[in-house]
Amino acid sequence: MKRLKPLLFSLLLIAVLGCASDPETYIAEVIDGVRHVNNLAPKWGADPEVGIELIREYGGMDEVDENYLLYKPFSATIDKDGNVYILDAGNFRVQKYDRNGKYILSFGGEGQGPGEYKDPERIGIIFGKFIYIGDTDNNKVEIFDLEGNFIDGIRFNSVVGQSLITETGVIITHYQMESRDKPADRVMTDGTVNRDTGKITRYEEDSDKIMIPLGNYPFMASDKNGNFFFNAWHDNWIRKFTSEGDLLLEISRDLPQKPGMNRATENGTNIGWDTMFSWGIGIDHNDRIWSLTINRNKNENESYNEYSMNPEIFDLEIYDRTGVMLGKIRPGNYVSLMFVIQDSLFMTDYRNNIVYHYKIVEN
Repeated sequence: MKRLKPLLFSLLLIAVLGCASDPETYIAEVIDGVRHVNNLAPKWGADPEVGIELIREYGGMDEVDENYLLYKPFSATIDKDGNVYILDAGNFRVQKYDRNGKYILSFGGEGQGPGEYKDPERIGIIFGKFIYIGDTDNNKVEIFDLEGNFIDGIRFNSVVGQSLITETGVIITHYQMESRDKPADRVMTDGTVNRDTGKITRYEEDSDKIMIPLGNYPFMASDKNGNFFFNAWHDNWIRKFTSEGDLLLEISRDLPQKPGMNRATENGTNIGWDTMFSWGIGIDHNDRIWSLTINRNKNENESYNEYSMNPEIFDLEIYDRTGVMLGKIRPGNYVSLMFVIQDSLFMTDYRNNIVYHYKIVEN
């Protein structure tokens, strides 16, 4: 027994020191049934246990083949057979490629009728066999089969921004508010509003001249259970809702930006951009939440273009299903938007007309 005491003491000391050296990386609390998580640092530290491997690039400024020549590609998705669909928004069409990157077909066109678009901004696949496309300027969402044949569509009776259809068939829209007091986001079924989920973010500098809808602009994703997720362009939050629109989880992280701090003014009038936080969100095959997040503010002597085009301002943040930040990955290239489908991650660059397709891998 005497020999065991020093051993037990040593083991206890190691355990205590181990706990003391493991810093708290997040603070969590439940308020009115909603879990709130404030992340202070990544749980994995500087060595993330997940990585991304580039599979293929589509488009680019040097491309000459019209079947691969993209103009302002906004969104991309992939089906269960590995076929890739790119919403080539500037050309008002969808490009379909096989799992090896070989061109298969195109569909779409410019206009207002079925299969025609003015500002297409989102493409996705539901139930494994239907494509949906959201068109902001035409205020509609349309459904196609995987060969691009038109099936059905819904035209909304109000101005909407981007749209999402969940795996349970619920339509989520970002509602372009007509006044300062209307909610930002709506849950809809068959085009009918079931629930308002957004809330107005107020800044001290708010005035009638400020674009309030942009102050609440979310990016959208959903998981296999129909829950949907928002992160914010101009605010520090990520939110998870049930398919009925009940808030379950709100995530924040330790970022230097503050909402409203970068608003550009001229002679006292708001003329430009606001503080940026996130440019995309997605849920992977292991229910992890991915956020494309801006990691710093614009420097005083830095132009907006220098700032926004700098690849080093972008981080891919990875969270577990409870809202705890696991790690960060620096993609190393300029990104316009980010989408995650199972173990595929797409990043679009509509300034340089490129779509990057990555595979999510476990390190």
